[in-house]
Amino acid sequence: MKIIHTADIHLGSPMRGLDPTRDAAEDVSVEEIRRAPERAFAGLIDLALAEAVDAVLIAGDLFDGTWKDNRTGLAFVRQCNRLADAGIRCILVHGNHDAQSPITSRLKLPANVKVLSSLHPETWRDDRLGLAVHGQSFPRPETTANLAANYPKPLGSLCNIGLLHTAADGLTREHAPYAPCRAEDLAAHGYQYWALGHVHQRTTLVDEPPVVFCGNLQGRHARECGERGFVLVEIDDATGRATPRFVTGDVVRWQQLHIDASDLRSVDDIYDRAGAAMRTERTAAGARPIALRIEITGATSLHARLARGDPDELRANFILAADGAGGGFWLEKVVLSTSPSRDLQQLATGDSELAVLLRVIDREASMTAADPERLDGWTKSLDDLARLLSSDCDAEEPLLEALRRRDYTALLGRARQRALVELLTLGGGES
Repeated sequence: MKIIHTADIHLGSPMRGLDPTRDAAEDVSVEEIRRAPERAFAGLIDLALAEAVDAVLIAGDLFDGTWKDNRTGLAFVRQCNRLADAGIRCILVHGNHDAQSPITSRLKLPANVKVLSSLHPETWRDDRLGLAVHGQSFPRPETTANLAANYPKPLGSLCNIGLLHTAADGLTREHAPYAPCRAEDLAAHGYQYWALGHVHQRTTLVDEPPVVFCGNLQGRHARECGERGFVLVEIDDATGRATPRFVTGDVVRWQQLHIDASDLRSVDDIYDRAGAAMRTERTAAGARPIALRIEITGATSLHARLARGDPDELRANFILAADGAGGGFWLEKVVLSTSPSRDLQQLATGDSELAVLLRVIDREASMTAADPERLDGWTKSLDDLARLLSSDCDAEEPLLEALRRRDYTALLGRARQRALVELLTLGGGES
């Protein structure tokens, strides 16, 4: 028996950070990136048909939220009709993003699709296949109960699979702690496989029996870099043992390049180094388009020149470097994270407001390093600000990203860096 385990497809996702005004200069269109989740799901169905799998299991967040129109639902139903024609079942649970999905009320689902109940754990069974799938959909987006605690005991004559959208035991700070549970409790439940969703990074919590986050099918923004896909699970009919195998499924590859400029003497050297890194990424991604963020780092004599330079010129030269690396790139953003290469403490001795700010930041950083509990005195205000940023907001500006992650030490460092750039611009600084 073969099944596909997928999750976090996010059909209808707005794909963060897209700017349609850039199409004229880019080698990859915004529309090509925007349609990536839908195209990746169609590719998954292609493989399901080619492999003649018995079922496709979706562990939540099939949709990104409430639809703007029916096209999102149609994209799903049409692919499920392809499965139905081949006699392949699709069983799913809703997660936090699609807990209030309108699909069951607005579009007629094909008979091969089963959405498990949100009221209580439900079991779907197929005695012909010898398969039982146990799961529960989220009753509301913010579900904090341990749903898995009430999943039924395994059916002894069948292969049992748990289908669950969960943060497990706080595996990552990047995802809200919904439907928490302990990996060891899942493993002890007696099922042959646990198909998990919600955490977008592919992770195996337990090897035997496999307790697996398949990760999301398609990266949606610059924080979801690298290979994405789904899991093909083969189940031995004699022993019931499940063997998972990851399958690449993304159709657009998000990547970040960190270009260290600390040893470089000219801006042209930065473009050359970026071009070499792009060639490596092009080889790894194959023919897939690459949505790319470039961050320039390091303590460098080029810091002031970069800070004062024309951002459009910098971007245009990176686009040319991408063309030389084989093309097929969409440049999402260029981030400057360099620092001056020489001691600038003399800039903090003046009477300007920025010089005073720099001294305050340095003093606060020093005192916080010596006594981390000092953070407790001002994190409440920052927490209030951070709560205004949703978990999926486009907080890609480094200061906002540090705030979103509640990494206040990094926030302090970013503030100092921003102050240094302003001091250099106003005070003459490095040339």
